Amino acid sequence: MKLKPGDLIVYAIVIIAIVWSYRLSGKFPLNYVEVTTPYKKLIFPLKQDKVITVKGAIGKLTFIIKNGRVKVLHSSCSNKICIKTGWISSSGEYIACVPNRILIKLINRKKSVNKFDFITE
Repeated sequence: MKLKPGDLIVYAIVIIAIVWSYRLSGKFPLNYVEVTTPYKKLIFPLKQDKVITVKGAIGKLTFIIKNGRVKVLHSSCSNKICIKTGWISSSGEYIACVPNRILIKLINRKKSVNKFDFITE
């Protein structure tokens, strides 16, 4: 079966639509981990493996950034749902520790001219 010019146009449109929808879905490489606490907002690069401890409303929360993924290791909350969430690795995914009022979210950001290890507000 030989492809006609119209078939090639349809295939090209389908491929472009797939790439465009993939881009809009936020599945492209992630850049940062955004951590919101009751006291401040912190942003860490996702490409750097590290263990971070932040202060929450009722105590400390420790999480790890490793291989482009994030997981809570320790929390001072009683039910530990944030720990049970496990690894997150896609844009828009988050881990919430409600008693501690801490939100950890994966985000995409355009590259900045400044190069910081993390940013606080």
